[in-house]
Amino acid sequence: MDKKGIAAYIAIVFIVSYGIEALMFAMNLSPWVACALLLVPPLAAWIASGLSASGSYRAGPVWPIPKGPALRMTFGMPIVFGVAYGIASLAGFTRFDWDFGELMGLLTSVEQLHVEPQLAPLVPKFFFVMGLVLAIVLGPTAYAVMMLGNEYGWRGYLLPRLMPLGRWPAYVVTGLLWGLSILPPVLMMPGAAPLRDALRLLTMMVALSLLLGEVWNRSRHLGLTAVCSGCCLCQATTIWTFSVASNTTLLPWAGAFDNVAIVAFLVLAFLVRPVFGKLDARTEQAPERVSE
Repeated sequence: MDKKGIAAYIAIVFIVSYGIEALMFAMNLSPWVACALLLVPPLAAWIASGLSASGSYRAGPVWPIPKGPALRMTFGMPIVFGVAYGIASLAGFTRFDWDFGELMGLLTSVEQLHVEPQLAPLVPKFFFVMGLVLAIVLGPTAYAVMMLGNEYGWRGYLLPRLMPLGRWPAYVVTGLLWGLSILPPVLMMPGAAPLRDALRLLTMMVALSLLLGEVWNRSRHLGLTAVCSGCCLCQATTIWTFSVASNTTLLPWAGAFDNVAIVAFLVLAFLVRPVFGKLDARTEQAPERVSE
């Protein structure tokens, strides 16, 4: 186990991340500054690699992306979330807001949207379809590119070095560290409840880490792992958050979005092969990549 590399990576991630987060709140900077946190994991991995050089740990290729697994993730993820929200709705834990009251109110107030009375029933359905299509398109593209550096740090650098612990413990430790590194902005939001929000974030990060860890471990392809990460986050943070409301909760410290996303990530982590198919992308690489 590369203990020096692990320690260096963790120290750099937390020092730089917490420094950015402290600066954000001390200077009341825009929340968009938090996007800089996505650059911290690759920076930490690059510095730690120089401090503890080791050729025995490989992040895996980024390109080309295996088409079959990537397409199954692209179109399978919205189906999984739709089924998860549907089951939660039938069980009484959530309900679908087909009127899109929150979204329509936002568009009316911010964009001054005016809808003719005869078209009003069709507008929410139009937004749902368009939102779902956009989520399917943006997940494996824009979101995946946005998450690539993050995946390079957590799954490409740290996870391989933690694998001697066993794959599931390594996934859990990676998820906990990942969650802790971005916890302060969540706790400092207006109306935050520290214990509740900390549990919510850490549970979600561990659940997502289990899924992404399995994808990386089975494929050893960093690009494909980024595609999965992008699809997960896009589905979990876009259209479904506007179309589903919470009646009660499975977990007392989480809402509809958190509960269903956590359950969906956990189910996918244990059903990676049935849902996404064979992910051994190493055989699809160019000859020189295989020989390497």
